[in-house]
Amino acid sequence: MQIAKKMITNDGLTFAWADESTTFVSWSDIPEAMVQRAFQHGISQKLGDAYASSGGNVIDAKAKFQDVLNGIMEGDWNRKGGTTGGVWVEAFAHAAGESLEKAMVAWNDMSEDERKEVKKHPDVILAKAKIDVERAAEKLNASDAPAITI
Repeated sequence: MQIAKKMITNDGLTFAWADESTTFVSWSDIPEAMVQRAFQHGISQKLGDAYASSGGNVIDAKAKFQDVLNGIMEGDWNRKGGTTGGVWVEAFAHAAGESLEKAMVAWNDMSEDERKEVKKHPDVILAKAKIDVERAAEKLNASDAPAITI
């Protein structure tokens, strides 16, 4: 059950509660220091959310961050962080013996059909599996989970 629905307008924020009551918060009633703090928090959250799905890939994270920041600077709040191919570009780079940056450029120049073909290549599949195993091992090593016993 949804507890409340939020509606943002130029005048303020309305909460429509599940019990059918509403609460209105006027922007003009909020002290300027709080408006500034809310602004800072909102921008920080928006930019942090942009790279949250990057899976530990710093190049991917930075590209997504930059896409969203560019959107904000251009007045587009709803822009999503683009993709740099994530683990597939890493696998492509490993399989080809090239740098991640060079693989990303090649990936971005490919059509969707070409990318699908790269993902089917046995060397890329093997490289991706190795990356997945390495990341799983890193998570396991960072975990405080007890050992499994039979």
